[in-house]
Amino acid sequence: QEVTINWQVRAMNEGLARITVTAKGDEASDAMAMSIPVLIHGSMQQHAQTAIVAQDDLDKTLTLELNLPDKIQPQQTELYVSFSPTLIGTMLDALPYLLDYPYGCTEQTVSRFVPAVQVRKTLQDMGLSLADIKKQFPAKMDGKPYRHPWNDSPIFDDVQMDKLIKDGLRRILSMQHSDGGWGWWKEGESKIYLTTHVLYALQSAQESGVDVEPNILRQAANWLQNAVNEDIQREHWEPNAQTAYAAYVLAKAGIKGDWIEKLHSGRDKLNLYGKALLALSLHQLEQKENAQTVLRNIMQYRKDNMETKLSWFDIPNGGGWWYWYNSDIETHAWILRAMTVITPKDEASPRLIKWLLNHRQNGYYWRSTRDTALCIDAMSSYVTTTGESDANYTLTLDVDNGKFTKVIKINKANLLTHDNTFVIKGVELPAGKHTMTVRKQGRGALYLSSRLSFFGMQEPIPAYGHELHLKRTYYHLKQIPFKVDVDNAKGQKITENRLRYERVELKDGDRVTSGEIIQVELNLDADNDYTFLAIEDFKPAGYEPIDVQSGYVFQEGFGTYRELRDQKTMFFIEHIAQGKHLLRYRLRAEVPGVFHALPARIFAMYVPRLDAGSGEQVMTITE
Repeated sequence: QEVTINWQVRAMNEGLARITVTAKGDEASDAMAMSIPVLIHGSMQQHAQTAIVAQDDLDKTLTLELNLPDKIQPQQTELYVSFSPTLIGTMLDALPYLLDYPYGCTEQTVSRFVPAVQVRKTLQDMGLSLADIKKQFPAKMDGKPYRHPWNDSPIFDDVQMDKLIKDGLRRILSMQHSDGGWGWWKEGESKIYLTTHVLYALQSAQESGVDVEPNILRQAANWLQNAVNEDIQREHWEPNAQTAYAAYVLAKAGIKGDWIEKLHSGRDKLNLYGKALLALSLHQLEQKENAQTVLRNIMQYRKDNMETKLSWFDIPNGGGWWYWYNSDIETHAWILRAMTVITPKDEASPRLIKWLLNHRQNGYYWRSTRDTALCIDAMSSYVTTTGESDANYTLTLDVDNGKFTKVIKINKANLLTHDNTFVIKGVELPAGKHTMTVRKQGRGALYLSSRLSFFGMQEPIPAYGHELHLKRTYYHLKQIPFKVDVDNAKGQKITENRLRYERVELKDGDRVTSGEIIQVELNLDADNDYTFLAIEDFKPAGYEPIDVQSGYVFQEGFGTYRELRDQKTMFFIEHIAQGKHLLRYRLRAEVPGVFHALPARIFAMYVPRLDAGSGEQVMTITE
């Protein structure tokens, strides 16, 4: 005979509760002890905000609301604000990767050479010395376990930097073929794309003050002109990104050919990469109205997220994602350059830059030498065109009407070396509503981000997210029996009993019966491409996973490593593309009761600002 006895107990504190049950009879007795983890009803939460102030806003005040719930653990609260007047630091961060890249084909030599030249020229125009910047960053040079990319770079030695640029130019020129063009290596045939790429690099270097022999440029332009003329005469030629790239570089060399009219009249066949280059070509040739028309066509594909201050372009997928002209990073870099040249005051440009920065897969550089070089090229053009390096303003950060204040003067002298953080921790920021005002007085851009993190114990705990969003949904898989007539092995008609599942969404407080199956769905929405993410989904007490083995799982075209733990299910994601994604797994209801399913959380393992959580849900199991 079995008897069920229920006790009602209240957990007074979090921790490990040890429970001992003893049964005593006249002739026998028994006892069992169990340790049960008691979790606090709460979770770490993070509210992020971003702001961009244009450099021409000479007196701009922003107000950011900072709301902390009534129930928090005060010691875990932190407000972290970072700000910058320029993108130059970002450009410096990427240089070590390019300079240290171990291979030396034509493309990679060019991709090391051009950004080094452009960054050096930008800093020289600002009156800054690389060596002086190094002296003002001792924390980045001390060999601590955390190593910034600047640690291992030769770029802070002006003499070494000059040598790298001279060596790069010498190597590029040594790889030129006798016909004036370039191929992948010194040997082999000259190619339109690689000759275009090198000629563009040499033009950029010349514009940045590097002495390039004019005859070298003429020979390259002549070969490219002849090659493009021959190419567009092919029977099946159609407007393409390669021809558009060559057209832009030839336009910079003062050469106009039939290819411009062919590209412009057939521009509907160009992808966004090619259209951006066509717009630049037309602008270079003083066909500014046509250039603006092409750029307006590109803008039809623009998407904006004003909450996160992001702008990007919906690039139609024409197949062949592995080709350079289908790279989303390179496409966005060329569009940024076109916007900078044709519409330099476009308010979407800073948001597009932020999108590019968020897509650095390795923290400080992009996917390859080529797209990293193109991003630096586009950003260098933006900094130079907009005069971002001429910042001269006073920034005032104020929380709660003077309770916490930071005032800093930003100008050329400290553009890269000022203290760019404002932090308030713990009990200094109690529960309740707070207000932070940000005032910029003077000329210059401002890129600001704030992150308010805290351990909240609201009832219920709400969802949150910024750039990443996570929604968790529970479904009851109701068994529906049905019959089907089939042939057995002997060809005889028989009737089989089968089951199918009807998927019914569970709302807060809905009931299921012990033994029934629940499907958990985690819907991820990423505003950008991200790497090295983790999801922790706290399972409600009373439920156990149906799968019992951890390991790699692949579903909905999306691969993750899944770990099944006592309190939660973990998913580890090496890479997630921009857009929506879905993960599923199943639980079985076992122990009757009413339980809180604490929020699921997704976070970047090496970038604290990327954090999102679902809301909680109350789950009920009946016998």
